[in-house]
Formats: sequence, C-alpha cells, structure tokens
Amino acid sequence: MNPEANRYSLADFYFSDTDNPLTPPADYLAWRRDTAWATSLYEPLLCGAADPVCTLELEDGPHRVINMASYAYLGLVKHPRIVAAATEALALFGVGSCGSPMLSGKSVRHRELEQKLCELTGREAVLLFNSGFGGAFGSIAGLLRKGDVAVVDERAHLSLLDGAKVGGAKTVFFAHNDAGSLDEALSASKGKRRLVVVEGIYSMDGDMADLPRLLEVTEAHGVGILIDEAHSMLCCGPN
Repeated sequence: MNPEANRYSLADFYFSDTDNPLTPPADYLAWRRDTAWATSLYEPLLCGAADPVCTLELEDGPHRVINMASYAYLGLVKHPRIVAAATEALALFGVGSCGSPMLSGKSVRHRELEQKLCELTGREAVLLFNSGFGGAFGSIAGLLRKGDVAVVDERAHLSLLDGAKVGGAKTVFFAHNDAGSLDEALSASKGKRRLVVVEGIYSMDGDMADLPRLLEVTEAHGVGILIDEAHSMLCCGPN
C-alpha cells in the first residue's frame, strides 16, 4: 500500500471538486486504489457461524481463521437453546413485521424481551433498538438538542458522536479516561446543558472506563453521565 495514502481518510473528500455529485474526484479514486489492500479486510465473507474459530471465503478459497472481531464473547452464537428459540420465533412470526415498529408494530416476543430486560437491569422501562450502533446513536440523539454540549471521551465510538451531531449538540472531547481533562472540559462549558459520554469497555482498546474517578468529577459539576455498556454488559460481574 502507498504509505502516502495513510495521510487521508474519507473526511478529506467530503467536498467534491466535480460538478456532478455522482462523479467521484480523480484524487479520491487514486486514494481508493492505493488503499485497496486495507479496505479488502472489511466486510469479510463468513462461510458459517461467527464461532471463535470460523471459515472465511477469500479470493483463493475458504480459510479457517481465529475470530477476534465478533462481539459474541460468551460463545452463544450456536447455543442449542438460542437456535431453538430463534427457529420457533421464525415459525410463528416469519421474518418480522416488514416495517418500522411505530407503524407496523412489534411482536409479543419483543414485549417479553423488554420485560425481562427490565427485571435484569432493575429499570422501570427499556427501549429496544435493532443494533448496538442504532441504540447508541438513537439514545444520544434523543437526549440532546441544539445548544447542549456532549462531553465525550476521545476514544468513544462513532455512533455516540453521530448521535450528538444529529441531536444538534456541540461535541467537546476530553482525554481518554482522564479525570483532570474531564474537569477542564466541564469547567469550560458551564452554563450549558451537558452530558458526559463514556463507554464501559472501549471497543477499540479493550480497557475499562475509570468510573470511580470520572464520577467524582461529574458529581462535583452536577452533570449526568451516559455509559455505553455494549461490550461490558454481562461480562464484568453482577454490577
């Protein structure tokens, strides 16, 4: 791969230099060619379930690989009880309501899941999303509005940043897991509605949020904190 290509990202081609929005710029096409090997690593073709050891379809045929990209940490992707429950649900409900829950409805199984999650988390209500990205995105977008400030750990997932952007909030970053940096960010944004956004376990680094120290800061400023538990839920003990 051309080492110069590492200097660029999609953000560098946000504004096109062509008159036709359907015609990609020449420098973008050159960048895509230079990074073809790297982008070939995305969207791997699975030949079966996302097991810890699985098979990918590559250009020269199938290859068995160790799967370190899946979120199936508990190894339940082919658990007999889960497969049986999914098979039963497909037989009863087909492949879904074929529309959004707001208009086309949700199944009684969705309601049962909501009730079980309420019992598990000790909350009075839950809201289901169809993906982790959608859950993070929708939660932030629904909580924040124009004029608010999202004070976000610099390693937080893109879904959280996109949610703040859609909600109209200003995004301010603090250094990863740094309570002092968080204190500075909150001090600089006084007078605004603010929400601190962190992850329980950071998906790109694998480290945990330093919640005891971060909570001392947020509580001192009287600011709420939203914790994305996508990777820590059920993996870090009873609390």
